[in-house]
Amino acid sequence: MAGSDAKQTTYGTCILCGTYAQLELGHVVPRWAGRWLKDEGYVLGKYDSLGVHTRSQDIEKHYMMCRTCENFLGAAEGYLANIVRGTREELAARSLTLHRETDELVRLDSVDSTLALRALLGVLFKAHMSPHHIFRHIRLPAWALSEVLAALKQDVYSRSRFSVIALKIVNLTVPDVNPRARIEAELRTFGPGVGAALRFGGFSFFVHVGAVDRFEFEDKMPSLRPGETEWRIGIGEFIYEPGILPEDAFDVPRLPGRYVSATDRCPCGLDRDFSQCCQGRWLPARTRFLNFPNQATRQLRPHLGL
Repeated sequence: MAGSDAKQTTYGTCILCGTYAQLELGHVVPRWAGRWLKDEGYVLGKYDSLGVHTRSQDIEKHYMMCRTCENFLGAAEGYLANIVRGTREELAARSLTLHRETDELVRLDSVDSTLALRALLGVLFKAHMSPHHIFRHIRLPAWALSEVLAALKQDVYSRSRFSVIALKIVNLTVPDVNPRARIEAELRTFGPGVGAALRFGGFSFFVHVGAVDRFEFEDKMPSLRPGETEWRIGIGEFIYEPGILPEDAFDVPRLPGRYVSATDRCPCGLDRDFSQCCQGRWLPARTRFLNFPNQATRQLRPHLGL
């Protein structure tokens, strides 16, 4: 189970199919989620119970699965990458149609829900099995683990037992912080089921297991269910949880808000023009962003680990 930066020949029992075979060195969170790490320099992490903030140069990886199972989940994660990273034209080339319903909500048509659910349930399963502390909160109850494992083995996902909500995160508040270089995972009890919030690649995916009808009745965000091809995805501001910034961090003076132009720095956090980065992808058509005075930015940086 140990992670390693250097590949080695390792044999063991595959956590997915249960066969004894040579294990592949695979990432818990998809490898493509690390695309922005070199630009940003590190992955941000926060661990309340440990009282620490961390940063690392790579996403966690372990010897957990045989090559067949690694490729099985990898194909689905590659499909999910198309959704996360694609422009409207790139999505269309893969038969995915993007419609912006409001500044806060977009709709994807012709989504392959089997691949999307396989990818996200696969990440959830690997996070449960991973010994790394970033995934320590992802410990599924026995019934949920059994359902997820059975669904992945059969590649069949019950419409009444699985659902996914997706939120695209942009950073409009704190300068110089890229939400796509952040990985978090937590588990919540939600009515009769459990939900895992998996944040990577600038998205927050909430994967719900158990009693989907009651989950959706209580939640207002449209979700993707097995067999459906339409997926509404919200767009939300990158907000820091209590404790990661000092209480007065957001009391610093702000310049008047304005809308992003093509030549502005992209609010996702990368040091690129909006037109060369996220324009035409997942940001609202008239994305609004707030500027901080330079002095305020410098004051915040030590608290952000920058």
